[in-house]
Parts: sequence; structure tokens; C-alpha cells
Amino acid sequence: MEQLGRIGRDLRSERGAECGGTYAELAISFVAPVANVFACWILARARQSGIRRLYFLSRDGQLILQAARSLAPQFGGIDCRYLQASRQALFLPSSAEISEEGMPWLFENTDHHYLWSLLAKLELEYEQIAPFFASASRDGADFVIRTGEERQEFWAALNQSPLRELLLGRIAVRREASRLYFQEAGLFDPVKRALVDIGWFLRSQRALNDLLRGWGCEEISGFYLGIRAGCESLEKAGPATALFYEPERGSLARKSSPAVFKQVLMIENIFCTADHPTVYRYELCSDGRAVPAYNCTVPPSTLARYRALSAVVSLFAEKSVRFAEEWANPAVAMDLIDGLTTVFMKNPVAEAVRPLTEIKVSFFQNDLLPLPLVRPLTWREAIAPAFPEWPFLRAFWQNPDILWHGGSVAISSRPVRMLYRAAYRMRSIRHKVGLR
Repeated sequence: MEQLGRIGRDLRSERGAECGGTYAELAISFVAPVANVFACWILARARQSGIRRLYFLSRDGQLILQAARSLAPQFGGIDCRYLQASRQALFLPSSAEISEEGMPWLFENTDHHYLWSLLAKLELEYEQIAPFFASASRDGADFVIRTGEERQEFWAALNQSPLRELLLGRIAVRREASRLYFQEAGLFDPVKRALVDIGWFLRSQRALNDLLRGWGCEEISGFYLGIRAGCESLEKAGPATALFYEPERGSLARKSSPAVFKQVLMIENIFCTADHPTVYRYELCSDGRAVPAYNCTVPPSTLARYRALSAVVSLFAEKSVRFAEEWANPAVAMDLIDGLTTVFMKNPVAEAVRPLTEIKVSFFQNDLLPLPLVRPLTWREAIAPAFPEWPFLRAFWQNPDILWHGGSVAISSRPVRMLYRAAYRMRSIRHKVGLR
């Protein structure tokens, strides 16, 4: 940790004007050191495994790619490339059939199965399924599929003509566009290669390998920051290695789970900063090529954040070369990243948090119904921990719209911060005397 701190201090003193401006504290205290340590571990594992090419998945991998390209010469010159992909772009083309078994991804990743969310993954509109799905007639696209019978009716509706033919045709078009894009990206080359991503459930690797196997290509392995408990079996997803593994639910080790698994939402949304939006699908061009297509544009603020963070990651990498082999050691890498994550997430400084207020988070594929990643607390939210049973405060206690309490406290006004800390001291006293 001392080495990381020294590099940060050197960058502030020597290259202050180039160190991210508004984003300097965020970049130097968290993003750049995590990206560089993770990149060292990845490159060392690739070298050890005889892998000659790494594909960093968008968007989470773009900042990590900047570090890896600078550090790759230290590890034998491994070819580091960028692959524009997303669950939305991979899942539909990988579908084997229109069924629960052929589309296992459709009901994943959310507990609330809104019809509009499911249809967005299939690139369908409510009007196209409405004639065949009577249960949704009252609520329309806002209908929530809750029971097994409703699921069966949903799948039956998708298999009604002409909707079935429309969906199968769309899958075929998306699959061919995917094939052309991946072929041009070099995934079909006779070279040992691997994916790189933040993590967590190997769903993108599973979908990509389903496609590669269908085209008669060798499956691809993966390197990840973390793999969550309950992830895809390696038989389905393909070979995968992570720096961190989440203990299984109910195990004694669960209480001491690595910090990255306690901050999954924060990590993936900070590192998904990129110079392009989420890939929606691959589209065929008139010249026979295929290119990534997006359903939105990059906001200027996101582009500015990416450029600032990317610049600092690269500067940090220049000074990290002499420590690269040491940081590549799994035990060292785990200790450094776990420590950085714990300190940054629990006790962030306001200067590092404020630039993140512009980030929106969605719990649905296609970035639907976004919430702010972090925002200041209101006075009701600050006092709620002390009196959670009070009816007018109940909605503010453990409010699910507050995604990062540590960050929210850091950027709240001074009176609200003082109120929040007093409320937690009072809550602690209430617990000690047996009040809940």
C-alpha cells in the first residue's frame, strides 16, 4: 500500500495539471491503483497460462485496458485488445430456441419480471405480444410475471405465429452480425486467447462460448476481478479464473467476504466509465462488415470523466512498471485491492465522491429506470437510523434508493452529516440497552 501511496503523491506533485482535474482524487485514490494492480495480476496469469491475446470486455474493461497496454511489455508483450460487447448484444444471438432452456438469461438478473423489461431484451414491443398474452391485458407492458403459469403463458405467446417467425429471424440476423464482428476482432484466429472483465456471474462468457461452439471455434477462457457464489458452472461458461472468489452462502467464511463483493454495485459502475455507450446489438453494414450499434449517445460528462480517469490510469502505469512483478503475486494483489476498496468505500473524501453524482444506475438490462449512484442525504434519511419505528421515518430507514451510504454521507451538508453520526450513536445506545 505504501508503494501505491507514493505513486499517488508523486503524480500530484509532478503532474498535477494532468491528473484528472475534478476527477483527480477519485482517479488517484481508487481507480488508477485498482486498475494497475488488477492488470498486473491478469498479465502474469496470462503469461503463466501461455495466453498470447487478451480481450478486455466493454465497458468495464476499458480503463483496465489502458493500464494493461502500458504494463504488457513487462510480461512478454501480450496482445491487449478491446471487445465491444454486452449482455444485450450477446444473449439474443446465443439463443438456442425460444424457451426457458434455450434463453436461460431472459429471467436472470432481476427479481421483478416486468413485461417491458423482458421484451426489451428480445427487441420486441408490447403490441407485438399483446394478441397472444391475455394475462397482461389489464396492465399492458407494466404487467409483472410472478407465477409459473404466467411464465408458461409468456413462452407460449412467444411461440405463436407470426411472432415466433419474427423472433427466430431476428436471432438469425443478430447471430450472423455477431459472427462477422467477432471474426474481424480476431476471435477466430488460431491463437490462445482469454476475456478480461470485472465479473461476476460469467454470463457474458457463457453466451460468447455458446456462439463460438456453434461456429465450430475453440471456446475462450476468462480472467475476472471476482466471481460470485452461484455463478455459472465452468462446464457451461468455459474456463475462468478470478482474483477473488465469493464464499458460498451459509459458509463461515461469508462473514469475512472480500470487500469487492460488498461493493459490487459501486465497483462495476465506477469502472464502466467508457468513451461509448452500452452496445445494444451488432448491425450489418452495406460493405459486408458488422459494427456495434448503440441505443443512445455518450453524455459529455461521461466522456470527460473517461478521458480524465484514462489519463491518470496511464500515468499511474508508467510509474508502476518497477512494481509490476510484485503486484502480480496473487496474495499481494488481493491484499492491495481489498485494502483500497475497504478504505475508499467506507471513508471516502467528498472530492472523490462528487464527480460520481452524475452516474445513473439501472437494475434492468438496457439501463432502464436509472437511479443516482450517489446523492446527498436528506435530514429525514440522516435521522432515520435512530428512530426506525417512527411511521414518518420508516420509508427513509434503509432506503433502497441510497446505494452508497458512505458516499452519500461524505457529500451531504455539514449539519446533515452531524445529524447522521448522532443518529447512529443513538442507535448504538438503544441496542446496548435492549431497544430496537
